[in-house]
Order: sequence, then structure tokens, then C-alpha cells
Amino acid sequence: MMTTSSAEFTLKHMDKWLPNIAFVVNSGASLHCASSAGYNVVNWDETATASQWQLEEITFDPAALATYKQKLQEQKELTDNRAQLNVKLQKYFTDFACTQLRSTYQSMSDEALKSVLTTDQMPQSLIDMVLRVKTGKWNKENAEANSFEKRFRIQNYQAYSHPQKWANDLKLMPTNFGQYSQLTNPTGITIPEKEMVLVFVGADAPANCELNAELVQGKNKTGDRLIQLRKGLNAIYANENSHLYINYVINDVNLNILINLKSLFTSKEVVRMAFSMPTR
Repeated sequence: MMTTSSAEFTLKHMDKWLPNIAFVVNSGASLHCASSAGYNVVNWDETATASQWQLEEITFDPAALATYKQKLQEQKELTDNRAQLNVKLQKYFTDFACTQLRSTYQSMSDEALKSVLTTDQMPQSLIDMVLRVKTGKWNKENAEANSFEKRFRIQNYQAYSHPQKWANDLKLMPTNFGQYSQLTNPTGITIPEKEMVLVFVGADAPANCELNAELVQGKNKTGDRLIQLRKGLNAIYANENSHLYINYVINDVNLNILINLKSLFTSKEVVRMAFSMPTR
């Protein structure tokens, strides 16, 4: 658990050519932007890359800050109340991936359905998602793109063998550089900086499997962290522009290698997902 405390710090120049500075709190320790702690600022080695800062003059925008705080609060509320929200969503959808409305609600007008959802105290982001599924309007600006938008937002995903398990087992496929890339199941979705994406999962990962979202920046070969995905609603926030991958891996590599791929993935092992983001 993280704790906070007050402390004085001094500025220390860290690079001969670049304006990198460290906010040194005590000997060898600086303010550090910790990706492993949700990008909260902690105390860590002053020589680490994430402990070195560059100052930039900005124009403070109170409205933008308020919007940013509101998004963070919304993600927190969706995450904290996911169990109750999943129960609510099952009144309206036939599946936990929220891809098909029940006929009672599909036949309603948009305004009538919106009124029912509002009365049910459904968060606005989920109201927007429900109406998007109902109308099939995934792209407000280009009607022809709707079918393509739906195709990569609603997908079935299969599990892959975990690359680290193969690389570390001398009887399987050892590699002298550690492992092959773990980037599997690209979604085609990039989350803008400081935006949230809702991921609806049809079923929990089966035994000996892990199901995570992986946010990858730029051309990096891996993401900075894995975010566990569970059945139903998952709210994911991106601190910076990030490509979204579904990291769905099998940890048990002691399977019969000569096996028909079609029979390897049973219906239980295929996870269906739907993604909801602000319409372009």
C-alpha cells in the first residue's frame, strides 16, 4: 500500500546536454513517475529515466483539468461498482459481452430506452454504449464505416501459448534472447491520451489461462503493464496514446503439440469481447 508524506527536495541537473533535472528528496532518491504504481509519483533512484524531469511552461486550463478529473472519477466509479453494473446490464443484454440487446429493449425508441436507462441510474458512458449497440451507429461521421467499426469492436479471441513459458523450457523452444513477442490479438484500436475504453468480456478466462488488456505505446515491443480482464464490464484508462492488444495466453505448455487447432480451442476457451469508446 502506498503512503504519502511531506518532504523538502532540491533540484539537481542530471545531463550535460539535456535540461534533465531530478527533484532529490534525500541522498540518491528523487521524485519518480512509477509506471508500476499507476504512474503515481514515488521516491526512487535519481539516475532512473523516470526520475529525470524536464520543465515546460504551460497555460493552465481549469476546465481541461476538471474534465480530466471527471474522467478519472468515472473510471473509478465504473471499476468500484462493476459487480452491480454487470447485474444491471444483464437486464438489457443477452450476453456479458453486451453485444445483443434483449428484444424488449431493442424494439423501444431511442428516447424511450434512454429514459429507462436514466431511471435505472445507469452511468452516462454505459447509456451511450447501449444506444450504440441498439442503433448500430459506431461512426457518426461515416455511415459506410459502421459495419467495419463493428467488425473490429466485437470479436472472438483465442488463447496463445505464453511465450515466456516456451522460452524458459529447454524441452520446448528455448531462445537465447529470452522470449518471442507477447503481442498477440491486436484489436486495431488506439486509445487517445487521457481517454477511457470500456471492454465487455463474455466469459472469464478458463483454467491455466490469463486474459489481460495490454496498452502499448508507439512501436514498443511490449506494453508497460497488463490489466486483468474479467467477465462483463472492464474500464481501462490510458495515460498516453496507446494501442490496445488482448493478451490472452495459455500457461500450460505441456499440451500435445500435434493437435488440430480447431479442437484445441473449445467454446469455453474462446472469449468474445466488445469495445466501447467515444465515437469519432
